[in-house]
Amino acid sequence: MANETRVKAGNKGGDRLPNTDQSLVLDVNQTAALLNCSPRTVIRLSNAKKLPRPMKLGSLTRWSRKSIEQYVERQTRKESRQ
Repeated sequence: MANETRVKAGNKGGDRLPNTDQSLVLDVNQTAALLNCSPRTVIRLSNAKKLPRPMKLGSLTRWSRKSIEQYVERQTRKESRQ
């Protein structure tokens, strides 16, 4: 148990691992896991308005799982046309 490494989710939940299978809304780490990129890339894409607009829940920033999945579908269709 002492040698186990926990991944910080970067949220107020502490040592919880991100669960990207069931959540309706995703934090930056969960969004990054879904997109298979770094959290920094999610922030950059969001700031550049290339990702769907996140929602604010108090001081928390969350992305809709559905909007991220639709974004991936649009990007996939766009790339297949080129």
